[in-house]
Amino acid sequence: MKKRYAIALLLLMVACGTPLEQPMRDFNAYFNSFYNAQKVFEEGLEQNLNQSLPINPELPIPVYPAPSRGGAQSFEDAIMKGAQILRDHKDTRFEYAAIEMIGKSYYYRQEYFSALEKFSELQNVSEGEMRQNALYWKGRVYFHMNAIEEGIEFLESEMDLISDWEPAIRAKTSVVLAQLYVANDQWREAFDQLQVNVPLMENRKDRDRAYFLMGQVAEQLGDFNMAKDAYSNVRTSNPDYDLVFHAMRKEASVARSLGEYDRAYNLFRSLSRDDKFIQERPDLVYDLGRTLQLMGSTEEAARQYGALLRDDRLRPSPETKAKTYYGIAEIYRYDLGDYVFAAAYYDSASMQRVDLDKLPAGFDAQEMAESFGEYASIQLEVAELDSLLWLGQLEPSAFDSVLSVIQKRLEEEQRREQELLEQQQSQSTAVIVNPDQIQDVATSSEFGFLNAQNQRLQQDASLQFRAVWGERPLADLWRRRAEITDAGNRLAGSVDTASGNAANGAAGSGNVASGEAADEEPVNADVSGVETDDSSSDDSEITGGELAQNTESGMPKPVEGPGRQNASTRPHAPLVDISRVPFTQQEQDSVRKMIDELHYRLANVYFLSLEEPDNARTYYEDVIDRDLHKTLIPKALYSLTELHLLEDQTEEAQARGMQLLETYPESVFAERIANRLGVEFDPPEQERERSAQVQIEELEAFMEDTVLSAEHRAELYRSLADSLEGDAVKPYLYLEAAMLYIEEAKQSAPDSLPDRSGWFLAQEQWELQKQELAEVKDSVRIVLADSVIGNTYRLQFFRDRFEEREEFWEIFPDSLSPETKLGDREMQFFQQLSDSSLTEPVWFELFPFQGALWDSARVTLDEYLASAGSSPQKPRITKLAASLVVPEDPNAIPVVLEEMMPDSARTDSLGIPIEDGRLVPEAGIDSMGVDSMGVDSIGVDSLSVDGSSLGIPATMASDSTSSASQDSLRPSEIVPSQDSLKIAPPTPTVPSSEVPGDSAGVNLPNSGEPAEPDSVSEEVEDILETDDGGSHQPETN
Repeated sequence: MKKRYAIALLLLMVACGTPLEQPMRDFNAYFNSFYNAQKVFEEGLEQNLNQSLPINPELPIPVYPAPSRGGAQSFEDAIMKGAQILRDHKDTRFEYAAIEMIGKSYYYRQEYFSALEKFSELQNVSEGEMRQNALYWKGRVYFHMNAIEEGIEFLESEMDLISDWEPAIRAKTSVVLAQLYVANDQWREAFDQLQVNVPLMENRKDRDRAYFLMGQVAEQLGDFNMAKDAYSNVRTSNPDYDLVFHAMRKEASVARSLGEYDRAYNLFRSLSRDDKFIQERPDLVYDLGRTLQLMGSTEEAARQYGALLRDDRLRPSPETKAKTYYGIAEIYRYDLGDYVFAAAYYDSASMQRVDLDKLPAGFDAQEMAESFGEYASIQLEVAELDSLLWLGQLEPSAFDSVLSVIQKRLEEEQRREQELLEQQQSQSTAVIVNPDQIQDVATSSEFGFLNAQNQRLQQDASLQFRAVWGERPLADLWRRRAEITDAGNRLAGSVDTASGNAANGAAGSGNVASGEAADEEPVNADVSGVETDDSSSDDSEITGGELAQNTESGMPKPVEGPGRQNASTRPHAPLVDISRVPFTQQEQDSVRKMIDELHYRLANVYFLSLEEPDNARTYYEDVIDRDLHKTLIPKALYSLTELHLLEDQTEEAQARGMQLLETYPESVFAERIANRLGVEFDPPEQERERSAQVQIEELEAFMEDTVLSAEHRAELYRSLADSLEGDAVKPYLYLEAAMLYIEEAKQSAPDSLPDRSGWFLAQEQWELQKQELAEVKDSVRIVLADSVIGNTYRLQFFRDRFEEREEFWEIFPDSLSPETKLGDREMQFFQQLSDSSLTEPVWFELFPFQGALWDSARVTLDEYLASAGSSPQKPRITKLAASLVVPEDPNAIPVVLEEMMPDSARTDSLGIPIEDGRLVPEAGIDSMGVDSMGVDSIGVDSLSVDGSSLGIPATMASDSTSSASQDSLRPSEIVPSQDSLKIAPPTPTVPSSEVPGDSAGVNLPNSGEPAEPDSVSEEVEDILETDDGGSHQPETN
């Protein structure tokens, strides 16, 4: 036996120096390291691939999805074992395989930079298939790093350098390149790569996903036949049901795009009956409805949509709901022509909380809701004015008939409300409920807040409430018995004519109001289409317009025109307000002009928002033909000409354009339309008005020819602004003057730059100091609680701050352990910390913006803020004005005023306001509104900040005669490091009393969270650094 071992050992030693040496090394490397590393890597890969992500068919599907978080530890082990192979078995044939495995492990751990480095190493040292695989993996890494352009450039250049590609490796590498093309919106290049290489892929799952992507790309290119073929190539035997479902659904959708509605409907119906896809049934119900809608079966489509929204078993997603509401809106828009209902459904679609990536491209529910909402509001206004105009043109007898019909309907509504109230009262008194057994519906969570998801429980709770409390009005103070006494009268809208007080109910949805409060605006009833004969039938139609109760007295308001009076004189009958009906010719002409304005707005909505030029043309022509609103006609002619030009209707455009040039040559639209049509046009000679812009041009021309100081120019701008009345350029002139004052103030004191820089730095440091002290006090507050948390927290609190300070641990040795409660000395120490405060700097002494020029700047900024409108620049200018407010002088001398004058109304001899007996240096800036008009540029020299120019001498408030005990630690030493503040730490003071908590000489800080340092000073510095005079063109709102 020993002889055999000796022979084997001899053979092994001989093999080490013979051609068998390399195979033996490979053998040892494989079984000692690579086999174990590969096994660990495969375990991690299985865990990673099992966590697949759902497919979103609205976005291009990734053929190679991003790796998940699964198997991270296994990949880490594989990296370590692979590194061991590279160290111990470098010259074996498993060296390149180990590099590749390490790169893949980094990739699946989502450490893409490390993976890219390893695959680049593999590309440089290997050849053949290993090098080709390196290119393939590098392309995948580039894609998931979102380095799209770099990945495209790399693959395009490197793939051409390899001539002997393995077909399968080249195919999957080309698919990666196609994926990069898709991400870069290069759809044609992507389709060319997919069409050639997808059939050559060996991995079945990757090939099916590539076919799906190929179908999406073909759809994007509009090649629906190719898309249908690509989707049909996805294997139905694929166990990935999610992919199969979306492929079949996409195939049906493409068939629908090709007009093959029957085939699409059958595919959708087949999918909806398959139990494997029961979770996707709501989406399939929508697809069936959408197919029916495109087929022209709008009624069936509407029923399908309604069933989807009403059936609680389906539970559609927000995205499916949004598409369903959108489909219903299109039915009302295109098939029924009801734009008002379309607006409502577009609005419902836009209100769904959806993921936009899960909706089709171009889903514009929000835009449609706004456009159709504007249309609906305009149409309602038009209908109301039409009804009022129709009523005003009726004969007195016909008008009385209309009022009689409305009066009867109001009385009928009042009677039904009274009957309903009595019925509810009788039902509620018959219910006996033990108050102790009443459940608290507000705290119920099984059926939602207040049992909103359970109608039966809501009804039971309502009966229980009425049984205990009776009938109570829905108003404040509902528990008061006096509020119950006349609740029936208020709900019924009865009127106490004897006392002359009206008590009315709420207005109904049909624009028939019975019961607004006495000081409310009356809401009118809709009365268009009412029969005007003497017989007042209840079946008469009442639509459009407004009539309402007169709540100011028991009688209707007087109106012009003979025979117009309210139809009812019964004491409790609801009254009808007819004050808005235009009876005179002048009132009717005014209403017609208002209708023309609405028609012009409606035409613009059709033209610009709804893209319906035919309807827009109708309303533009209506405004022109009626010839009532002279200012609207040039606009309508211009818009109509543009509409004809967009539709290539040259002759019609020429005719309307010439009509505009001949009829309204002085209009601003005349010259524009002449340029559009390419015709010669000489505008009529008109005297040039001295507008604000002309005056500015003249002023600037004068300044260019004259050497003036900045202060003098500012005065000229202010004088010009004062002379203008309500012009849009007026605020700008004030702002320009203020910037000139600031410029002159800075140039007159060039040595003040450090003071100005230090002012802003001091404010920032003060805020930081307050925040630091507040954080310390929060920590001390926990310690003072002396609870389990406080006892544990205080030791960590001091270790973080005094780990290396031996003197602290000498003063407080063992008493800081969590098991020991605080002693008197420790409690006194922490109480002193809690009572400490910072003394605020005297800002008046540090304030650098003082002097006559700065005062003029402050006053001019006030004038700007008072006269400006809204602008994005307004908040910045407001902060600038606030930063220039002079701080309060603590040494200000009170002013003795006449006793007969209230302080709030007094000013000194120079007109400076005085409040509470004290001079106010500047007033009005802090109280200015936020929205005002600004300019894009401010002419001020740049101002740099020197952070070392100023420190804040911040000190703790204290009693000057007090001193700390020699064996106690000063509270200041627990304040966090001030290095980040770049100022000296605050000097603390301990109260003189030995009793903890006695802080008579200490300023108590405000409780609550510390205020964060704001960035106002930085923004103001940015404004002051701007050095661009800008244009003198006024901003418009």
